[in-house]
Amino acid sequence: MSTRSQTVWRVASTLATGTAIVATSIYVSRTARRITASSKLGVTDENVAEPSFVESHTIHNYVNPLNKASRVLDTHSVTLTVPLNKGISDETILAQATKSFFNGWVFYPEATALGLSKPEDSKYSKLASTTVPAHIWSASELSENALPGLHTVLFGLFRLADIHLADEASKAPSSSGQSHADFLFGSDMTTFAGCHRISVERQEVDATEGTQRIKVQLQCYACNPKSDATGSSVLLRFHRLYASALFRETAGQVNRWLHLSDGVTAS
Repeated sequence: MSTRSQTVWRVASTLATGTAIVATSIYVSRTARRITASSKLGVTDENVAEPSFVESHTIHNYVNPLNKASRVLDTHSVTLTVPLNKGISDETILAQATKSFFNGWVFYPEATALGLSKPEDSKYSKLASTTVPAHIWSASELSENALPGLHTVLFGLFRLADIHLADEASKAPSSSGQSHADFLFGSDMTTFAGCHRISVERQEVDATEGTQRIKVQLQCYACNPKSDATGSSVLLRFHRLYASALFRETAGQVNRWLHLSDGVTAS
């Protein structure tokens, strides 16, 4: 290689390295800012999950049909307030949370990797004959008002396996009860399967302020559907930290949307 070629190569390498450092710095800064913005919301993290989720149709039929004991649980929660005069439905809140979850800076590296690799849909023994209505490879395709169709696959990995809308069932936007969207990942035909449940539950109404408290949650269930043996403790710790970061960014974005909707404050 000539001296000139070596010089050009060094300059190009330096520029590439500098660009990578700047891009990484921007990513870290924006991610940290998003997560920090939710610090005042009172997000809680617990290594448990509600029985209604653990014993749900989704878990028993798709994630852990053999009921193996290797399960790992965690729940991330926040309480916000929603204006009653806007008629905001549970589905709209779930749609906002779903889009924030998959469109955030925390999920960005995973979204990029999945978008480049385009993995084949995960297989589930009891969903072999169920048609996948759509594939979503960009969060920009997600609606801000409605959830994707049942069994839609997001980023080739997350399958929307169940939707329950409590307010739609009762025909009352301010009714109590939990609404949820269950996203499968992994496969019960391999050694790793799980589910993310994004949920919203309406609580007490403040008639004076015209608002209602809502509890938004991310519940996670992961297991080895073929064995009772637990997995790596290092991977377990990483999963819980990652899920917490994902939810904190999601909570902050949903709260921001509520502020934009009506100047509502978080509690």
